[in-house]
Order: sequence, then structure tokens, then C-alpha cells
Amino acid sequence: MENPLIRNNVEILKKIRLLNIELSKLLYSNIEQNDTDSDYLQNKTELENRKKILTDDIKDLESSINAEEQEIEKLSKEIDDILYNKTGDGEGVKRNNINSEETQEKLDILDLKIKLSKKKIDEYKKSLTNNENGIKDICNELEFLNNTYNKEMLMLSDKTRLENEKYIEINKTINYTLDLLNNNVRSKYENIMFFIKKMWNGFPVGVVKDGFCENCNIKVCLQKEVDILNMNNFIMCDMCGCFLVDVIKTKNEDIS
Repeated sequence: MENPLIRNNVEILKKIRLLNIELSKLLYSNIEQNDTDSDYLQNKTELENRKKILTDDIKDLESSINAEEQEIEKLSKEIDDILYNKTGDGEGVKRNNINSEETQEKLDILDLKIKLSKKKIDEYKKSLTNNENGIKDICNELEFLNNTYNKEMLMLSDKTRLENEKYIEINKTINYTLDLLNNNVRSKYENIMFFIKKMWNGFPVGVVKDGFCENCNIKVCLQKEVDILNMNNFIMCDMCGCFLVDVIKTKNEDIS
């Protein structure tokens, strides 16, 4: 036979469990914000590392271009020395022996070296342009990432403020609801809460679903299930020690 006093306290315990679930959802939301921070920092670090690599490559390419230009200048001077005699006023007088086979061979080699250096410079400049464009793309990505993150943080900040207010309100409601419990039941609840938080990280009130306690997943015997449904006594879980109740129904769904 159902005991009205027990039924009343069980219904209060069910309500408290629902409130505790709401608190857990709010705590999980804070974890999601931490994940957002972690993803942002990871993506930002990757982009900045790529930018640094490209920046270092640009410095190396500029040094290589400068080296090749100096090489061309040196080779051009060698050609001038072969082709011309310098006079006292600095003017060059064309040598007479430039048509010799040996001289022509030297000129051809020097000319080939100049062409090779110019080819390298063209290749370096193409790579330089690609790297500069790559840095521009990365800067755009960083700007987009920062803007997106700032917007998300602004939204999360408003959300967090509202959730903190809700968290405080739910805690107040839980404390008010606990005052409605029988003193002995409340004392048991508080002892269970301490144990549950320390050992199981669950709720002081556990739902029996499909024959198992959802706090610790232990099988609940059939007689206890019958007693839970009849509400003629307070039933505790043999494993985690929580109060056991039947499925808690809200307006839209079953919550366990």
C-alpha cells in the first residue's frame, strides 16, 4: 500500500534530480567553452607557425637573389676586363685579341654563368611571390579566425552570464526544495550526496531504467522495483547508495 508521506518525499527527490541534471548541463556548457578556446589557440598556433616558415623562406630567397645579382655583377666585370683595356680617364678601349678561340671560350662560359644566375633569380622571384601570397592568405585566415573567435566569445560571454544566473537560481531552488523533505530524508540525502560526489560523480537520486540503476549501472532486483513503484518505502541502491526512483517524466520526455 502506498505511503502518502513517502510518495510526497519521493516526488520531491525526483524534482531535485531534474534540477541537478540542469546544473550538470550548465557545467558541460562551460567545458564546451574551454574546447572552443583550445581549438582557437591550436588553429592560431598552426597558422602562425606556417607564417613564420614562409617568412623565413622569404628571407632566404631574398638573400639568394642578392647573392646571384652580385654574382652577375662580378661576371659582367670579368667580361668587361676581357673585352676592354681601361685608360687613365676610366674609358675602355676594346682589345684586339677578343676574336681568339681561347678568349671567346672564356666569354661563352661567363655568359652562360650569367644566364644561369638570371634563371635562378627568376625562379627565386616566383617562389618569393608565392610565399608572399601565402603569407597574405594566412593573414586573412588569422583575421577571420580572430573575428570569428571574438564573436563566439562575445556570444559565449552573454551565454555564460545567463547560465551563471540560471545556475544560481537553480541552486536556490534546490535548497528551497530540500527544505520540503522530511528531516530524516534530507539528512540521508546530504550524506548520500557527499558519498556520490566523492566516489561515483553521480546524483544522490538514481533512476531505475530497464532494471538497472543509472548511477552505477548495477542490476536492481525485481522486488525493489516493485517497492519503488508502490512507494511504500524508501529504496536505496546496494552499490552506490543513492535513493532509487522510477522514470522521471517531464512534459516532453522521460529524463533519467
